[in-house]
Amino acid sequence: MTFLAETGSPLEAYFVQQEFLVVIGDVSAYRLGGSVLPSANANGTAIAAQLDSYFATVDSVTSAIGPEGTTLVHTATLSVTSDGSERLGFLRGNTSTSDADVGAISYSDGVILSGGSLVLPAGLTSFTISVATVDDSEVESDEVCGLSVAGIPATGTDPGQ
Repeated sequence: MTFLAETGSPLEAYFVQQEFLVVIGDVSAYRLGGSVLPSANANGTAIAAQLDSYFATVDSVTSAIGPEGTTLVHTATLSVTSDGSERLGFLRGNTSTSDADVGAISYSDGVILSGGSLVLPAGLTSFTISVATVDDSEVESDEVCGLSVAGIPATGTDPGQ
């Protein structure tokens, strides 16, 4: 979190010397006799690490390759076990294929797509995204279909005929 004051203003000198305590979780854990415990202070990196330990984020998404007519399976690996509150952004794009070459997209382990976000149930450390490809009679070069989960990109490739 950054607090900025206009350069050259009286507030700039004031804010340069200020410290802020951001409490994540139970505020009573950070107080003793009405004063803030010094050990509770943290910088932005420590706060981000604490948040990452509470909520699953995406560490990686695998790319997949296979001929037309098969299902390309991407595995998304999470940073920690999901607690059931996670919603991860999902995009399908950056594609050299037409929509006619891509079939149904499905998700494993109870993951569902809702309003452009993948909703994760509790207890996951990874899940798969399966993209069906459509076999056609056209002779084509490589077809690539991109996707991303929480901003982590992956590609599915049909090596062509």
